Formats: sequence, structure tokens, C-alpha cells
Amino acid sequence: MSHSSLTRPNPVVLSFAPKARSASNARLHSRVGELQSRGFEVLRSTTLRDLYKLASEHLKPDAPAMVLLSREHEENCTAATYLRTLYPNVGIVVIADSKNDETLAQILQSGADYYCLRDSATPLLVAILFRLLWRMGDAAKPLARPASAPAVQLPKQAEHAWSLQEQAWVLVSPEGVNIPLTTGERAFLTALLAAPEKRATHQQLIDAVNGVYAQDAPPTHPGRLGVLISRMRKKFSEHGIDMPLRSVHNWGYMFTGVV
Repeated sequence: MSHSSLTRPNPVVLSFAPKARSASNARLHSRVGELQSRGFEVLRSTTLRDLYKLASEHLKPDAPAMVLLSREHEENCTAATYLRTLYPNVGIVVIADSKNDETLAQILQSGADYYCLRDSATPLLVAILFRLLWRMGDAAKPLARPASAPAVQLPKQAEHAWSLQEQAWVLVSPEGVNIPLTTGERAFLTALLAAPEKRATHQQLIDAVNGVYAQDAPPTHPGRLGVLISRMRKKFSEHGIDMPLRSVHNWGYMFTGVV
């Protein structure tokens, strides 16, 4: 056995799961112990904020990690799309509560690689995680781009659409105007564009914004969310663009542009 195999760290799994308050949730936590007994290092989180903090610390190109999402369906999809946007090579597995085809399709469309039903046996989940680990062995290696490589051309159908670029730090308008985003604006727009029909509740957006800041930062609340949006509208206006955002009364917001 080589020295490198002796010092190789255990594969990391970021677990996003509810607190153990019921029999089904307790089973999820016992599954964590089973994964650990099979050689995985499991790092737990119970909020989007904690998950995004773990992701920023552990999802590195030279240290691939996987994510196991076991919360409610909407939270799982929001987290999957957010993580897929920021960390394209991450392996994502969602624990699904429903066998409904539409629900399972939404999980995959959100950016997950695989799903398991909540009552699936742990060996199946282990096999999926090892499969992802094998795939990430090559996929996680960044490809060198020659300095003379031509710019990537957008598909024709995307030429007149809004898009998040530069790892979601820049929002590009249909006219090609680049709008730089702050950390909070980036989290807000990533969560909004990841939501079904590009509609999200106030609380979902607040959780997304809170999730990207350090634990000691003042938490965002509905009033502060309004301030963030007001500043975004001003920024868009300074770029000569109307912000494609509509308030849904007493519920949340909707992105009205084509993406």
C-alpha cells in the first residue's frame, strides 16, 4: 500500500437535514452514523445558512465533496440549484419524500445528480455516493483554457435573455449590460431564479441571503430585504435598465424576465 493511500482523507459529505424530532428524522440521523462507519466524513447542517457556509469552506476544486439534501422539497431544490450554480462539479444527492414523477423531475432539473427515496436502504445511497466520488475524481479537475481560446458564443435562443455569469457575481441583461452583484444580491437572485416559475416567498429569499453571510452578521428580515431590493432597483436604474422584479402581495417576489 502506498503512502498516499494511507494519508488520503475520507470523502466529505455535507448533510442538509432537519433536526431529529421525529422517528423519520431520527432515521436520517442514524443514516449519518452508517455513512461515517463506511468511511465518509459527514458534516451536518440544519439551515440553508449553515449549509452555504459549509459549502464555502469545503467545496474546493482540489478537495471534492458531495452534498446530501434531506429537507423539504422546496428547500432541497433551492439548495441544489444554488450549489450547482456556484460549484458546478459538486455531487448532489436528494432524499425524496415522494415518488411523484413531477416532483422527481424537479429534483433533477434543480441540479441534483441522483435522488433516493427516504425509505431506500443505506447501501444504495453508499453506492451512489461512491459513484459520484469516482466521477468527481476527473470532473473536479479544472480544465486549462488557453489564453487564445475564442469567447463562448451564446445559443441564439439565449441572446435576448437574462443570465447569471462569472459564478453568479454578474447579472447580464438581454442587451448585454453587465450588472455586478453584492453577496446579498447574488444570493437573492440565485434563489429567485432557482425557484419554480421564478417565484419565491419572502422567507425563502431571506433564508438565502442570511445563508451567505457569516454567523455574526445581522440577520436579514423583511424590512432589510426591502432595503436590498430598493438598492438593486437603484443600481439597475443607474445602468439604464428596468429591474424585472414584481412583488407578489403578502407572499414574495417573482422574476419577470426571460432567463
